[in-house]
Amino acid sequence: MNTNFLKVIVLLVSLGVLTGCSNPPLIDAVDSGNVRAVEDLLHQGIDVNVFNRAGDSALALAIRHGHLEITALLLKREVDINAPGVLGTTPLMLAVSGPYPGIVKHMIDMGADVNAGDVNGNTALMLPPMSDEPEVIEILIAHGAEVNDFNRETIGPLMVASFMGHMKIAELLIAHGADVNLQAKDGQTSLMRAARQGKLDMIDLLLENGADMDARTVDGESAIDWAMEQNQLEAADYLRKRGG
Repeated sequence: MNTNFLKVIVLLVSLGVLTGCSNPPLIDAVDSGNVRAVEDLLHQGIDVNVFNRAGDSALALAIRHGHLEITALLLKREVDINAPGVLGTTPLMLAVSGPYPGIVKHMIDMGADVNAGDVNGNTALMLPPMSDEPEVIEILIAHGAEVNDFNRETIGPLMVASFMGHMKIAELLIAHGADVNLQAKDGQTSLMRAARQGKLDMIDLLLENGADMDARTVDGESAIDWAMEQNQLEAADYLRKRGG
């Protein structure tokens, strides 16, 4: 792209001509993934700690969209790496969910709070990748993330991993002291959540590490009951054979 033309575009964006003044210019450049425009705006000394109308910071937006080159550019500036969004979600949480291990490590080195919680009390450990990729979880734990912390419903990281069937993450959490018998407000446990999803390997892992098959919810339900409610007959039968 012609350099002079790009400068004109950046100027128009900075004046709000191309954006309808709905968002700060940096937000629009980040949102569109325009690396050159972001570079030019940063070179002009524009404020990096800006938010869009939805409450996302420029850094959070870059991470959410997977614009890693732009994320790296913003991290070189005096950006607030702990700035929460409307629901309290931090940029680190988004990087963990990515997952973007390099970004996670870099942000922690810059002072990102590994135990910050969103409005529901969820920390980064409770918002893992959708896939069973333990690298980002290992980084968090190595930098002080609390494996037995829990959200407002007293759901902890191991309960989340058990529900999702993330074996590698669950093994890592247990190896670092996660309580397999932690109970939520309603009495549910990691074993119950694994049973409800029919995760036989997870059930076995939890039992081998001391999960209590006799635990009950406030309504008196067991892990077998939770399996039966979701028609997870194989899981229920397996629990019975294990002595439930």
